[in-house]
Amino acid sequence: MVDFSQKILSHFERGKISRTEFENGAVFLHHKTPRVKGVVVSVWFLAGSRDEKKDEHGLAHLLEHMIFKGGSAIKGTELLALMESMGAELNAYTTKEYICFDLSCLATDLPRIFPLFLDLIFSPSFNQDEFHKEKNVVLQEIREDRDNHELEAEEKVFSKSFPVDLGHPIAGSIKSVSSFTIKKLTHFYYEHFVPHKMVISMVGDNKAEKYSELLSELFSRYKLTKKHKPTRRKMLTNIGSINHFREVMKRGGENPYLFLTCKTGPIDCDYRADFMILNHYLGEGMSSRFFKALREEEGLVYSISSYINNFSDNGSMVMGLTTKEKNLLKIEGKIKDIFADVALHGIGEERLLSCKRQILSSWEMGFDDMDEINQHIGRGELYRSHVLSFKEISKIVHEVSDERIKFVTQSMLESGFSSLILR
Repeated sequence: MVDFSQKILSHFERGKISRTEFENGAVFLHHKTPRVKGVVVSVWFLAGSRDEKKDEHGLAHLLEHMIFKGGSAIKGTELLALMESMGAELNAYTTKEYICFDLSCLATDLPRIFPLFLDLIFSPSFNQDEFHKEKNVVLQEIREDRDNHELEAEEKVFSKSFPVDLGHPIAGSIKSVSSFTIKKLTHFYYEHFVPHKMVISMVGDNKAEKYSELLSELFSRYKLTKKHKPTRRKMLTNIGSINHFREVMKRGGENPYLFLTCKTGPIDCDYRADFMILNHYLGEGMSSRFFKALREEEGLVYSISSYINNFSDNGSMVMGLTTKEKNLLKIEGKIKDIFADVALHGIGEERLLSCKRQILSSWEMGFDDMDEINQHIGRGELYRSHVLSFKEISKIVHEVSDERIKFVTQSMLESGFSSLILR
């Protein structure tokens, strides 16, 4: 058995969250959602692509694939088939800063499925034949991604904007993945798949105590008992910085695609809500400033997208637009003019209030979804050891003023824009 302490987080308006911290540093979060038949579970590790060394690019992603090749209870993919036959739905993904394994099933089936799910993760089967097959699968993914020119351009934007730890592709390269061995994979697993880098989140109408005790037993069975405090990434609060570039990529398409990028800030940046509102005002929906100015008024673009990348220590805003070759310079100038206008005049109190209302409505509706709640509480613990309530989120959003919007927009202008043209 591994000792654990439990406390109730009652600040989350959608119901209490039980937080269990084990002596080995693992944290289990349980949000009880009454009158639902299903349950969703995620197991998170601070083991993203940015944790890879130079010769390991793509290793975290390959490890995510290999986890589903069987555990000690049943070797091979039979374990996966067994869980699916019980009604389980399984998924996994790798990001720049973490790997996540997802499980959903009926709450009545979870007692049988949960130990099998954790056996995949705590006691994986790294078979040489399966390793070779999965390497080839990942290599084929990388080759297919090369045919997706917009995805390739987005990867280029990342690699040019950020240092190599954030900038390199999550899937790695053909050269790096081809060089991987089971020994290297196993070393990465034992270095990063450790309890103090792990969070387990669960949302459903079941009892937290039962699964806290089960986790304690499983930790003892897998000898994951070494005492440790939970490890979390260092969170920065200042506005970030990115590298600048201008580049052209050839794809042979009829219409070029323009990517513009500029700095924002990390996940917990003091101005994180300001950047969120600015992005919403500029690029979200058919009432956005970009859509109205560049498409409705002047017909310069066919499609517009705008999004923010946030990490523990940095961030960026990326704008993507499809247009005609002759419009490229004009569009870039128009966007800079729009930023300059916002930096000088703001967006106005009425529009600011509207953006706040839309963003908070989206947040609140998201909390009607079990998967969204699970993602929210898991990421909250993983990054900051705290789950933000809707009240806290609302306070952060409502603190944004038009003067602050002017300030962050001016900081983006002063930092400058990078561009990549895909033609």
